[in-house]
Amino acid sequence: MTALAMVLALAGAACYAVGAALQHQQATKTSAHGLHPRLLARLARRPRWLAGIVANLAGAGLHVLALSLAPLALIQPIGVMTVAFAVPAGALLRRRRPQAGELVAAGAVSAGLALLMTTLRAPTEVPALQFLDVVPLAGAVVAVLGITSLVVRRIDGPVRTIVLASGAGLAFGVTSAMLRPIMFTFTASGLSFTLGWFVLAAVSVAGIGMLLQQTSFQTGRLGLAIAVITVVDPLAAIGVGAGLLHQPVHVGSVTATGTAVLLVLGGVALLCRRFRRPYPTGTDGTASLRSSSRGLRVLIGADTYPPHVNGAAYFSHRLAHGLAARGHEVHVCCPSADGDATVERDGPVYVHRVRSMRTPFHHSFQVGSPLYVRTDVGRVLAEVRPDVVHVQNHFLVGRALSSLAGRRDLPLVATNHFMPENLLPYLPLPGPLARLVTRVAWLDLARVFGPAHAVTTPTPTAARLVRASGIGMEVEAVSCGIDLSRFHESDTSGTATDTKRLLFVGRLDVEKHIDDIIDALPTVRRSVDAELLVAGIGNLQEPLERRARERGVAEHVTFLGFVPDEDLPALYSSADVFCMPGTAELQSLVTLEAMATGRPVVAADAMALPHLCQDGRNGYLHTPRDVAELAEHVTTILTDDALRARMGKESLAIAAEHDESASLRRFEEIYARVTGFELPAQRSVREPVAA
Repeated sequence: MTALAMVLALAGAACYAVGAALQHQQATKTSAHGLHPRLLARLARRPRWLAGIVANLAGAGLHVLALSLAPLALIQPIGVMTVAFAVPAGALLRRRRPQAGELVAAGAVSAGLALLMTTLRAPTEVPALQFLDVVPLAGAVVAVLGITSLVVRRIDGPVRTIVLASGAGLAFGVTSAMLRPIMFTFTASGLSFTLGWFVLAAVSVAGIGMLLQQTSFQTGRLGLAIAVITVVDPLAAIGVGAGLLHQPVHVGSVTATGTAVLLVLGGVALLCRRFRRPYPTGTDGTASLRSSSRGLRVLIGADTYPPHVNGAAYFSHRLAHGLAARGHEVHVCCPSADGDATVERDGPVYVHRVRSMRTPFHHSFQVGSPLYVRTDVGRVLAEVRPDVVHVQNHFLVGRALSSLAGRRDLPLVATNHFMPENLLPYLPLPGPLARLVTRVAWLDLARVFGPAHAVTTPTPTAARLVRASGIGMEVEAVSCGIDLSRFHESDTSGTATDTKRLLFVGRLDVEKHIDDIIDALPTVRRSVDAELLVAGIGNLQEPLERRARERGVAEHVTFLGFVPDEDLPALYSSADVFCMPGTAELQSLVTLEAMATGRPVVAADAMALPHLCQDGRNGYLHTPRDVAELAEHVTTILTDDALRARMGKESLAIAAEHDESASLRRFEEIYARVTGFELPAQRSVREPVAA
């Protein structure tokens, strides 16, 4: 009978583990967040979550049956195997293999808790119930709930899981301590006023424990949550029995107790680590989780998206439409253009705009509302249920999406388009403080991108910077790419006039240093009849117009304002040289587009620009903010037709290495690697996934 009881106890622990894994899977998919009863209401409508309840009830039945066949001292340590079973159960439900570190941690917690149960023996006698015993029990649970609800609003990560799971374990422990005297009193004297209050209190406390447990599951850390609950539950039951129900506790060997505590604490500490989701593989070692008969469902998180005008916004737009054209279902989560949350169709792409607010830096730039962005992003994530999440930055939308995807164990790819230098011009700080802000900004990026399974950035220089932030993983350089079919080489040497054109395209903002081109223009005009075209909008148009008047070249500088994307190829073709004096370019798509039209380039020797403008080959690099050097290089190109033609040819050759279709293909390969999606083996870069 003892052997049968042990088998039943193990089966009960396995049922508990399966129930927890099913509930965890569904809790991470619901959009209700925080300690609110609506979470349980929404989960109760999910068949798989209810199946988890059934599994828990089956586990409870098997555990009670095992106790009827063998003593508590034998069955109780076996019951804690729930932790060891929950980790592989949760991994298998998510179609992945559990990692060795997870299994070791879960095994350590189970072994330590089993040893602890043999040293802390609860008494067998059952006390008589007293009505006033309900008051301190109810007060303690209400206090725990209140403190937990306040604390979890200010914390994240494994600490959040531990706090919520500890509250759940305490509630379940209180319920366990109350059940034995309730059953004893009912058997001895039947129903009574005092017993009714105790039953009501036990049901309420169990409901609170359930709410705390499901909220802890939402953090995505199943093994850690189950471990903490399984540890706190019996200790709370023993503590409540000793402190409030006046039951004595027998403590065994101090050495055994200390060893048990160390095992438990070590296992819990190991489970606090975010184990990276291994890539699912088939029996042949290749990715095989998904069939290629249909595309992936991709959710792109972007803090800037058209109608915003900047390189990151345009890249996100082109990525979304490029993936959709290749057979994938693409959703974009981004700030609203007018403040209100909306869902709209942009051709084949679904655009989910979250509530937003205007920034003090850009009068037309909206960012996600700090008060609502996490709730709104969570709702989008729950509605879309993507196969892979691709965040484009680590600001409000990207931050929320990265955190929630990490908690829910979703495949996450992160691309960085951010440079602290893009922000510092708007924060006039002294040098040491500016350097401190820059360092903190990079550390923050590393923390936000921590849950990602793959990190990319447009250029090798940008990749080195991200790696130096301490992100702790490989960072791949994947060009944003351009549609080369839109741009064609043209010859402007035979235009009707001899006037040569300098061109700048981009935001009219501080880090672009457009004033350097204006300051260089008078020097250039001493050698050649030249004019400057400035295409773009931004905060600095009026100051730049004033600067042109002050330098005496206002009639030779034309501000074109916003130029639609379809008109840019013709604009590039009309120029003789493209200038980019910006010092915070992670790639500079406009420079790449000008090169694809066969334009020579003069650019600042800063950040990623040397990857595009190769000094002496397709243009010249100048020392950042050195106006005289900039003017010299522009003059050299404009006064030598043969040099200008040769450099234009080289620009075409370099631009050919940045075909947008190749970039799209590379992102598909990254998605396939982190999801297990199987791409067609011999697919060309322009061939869709499916017809």
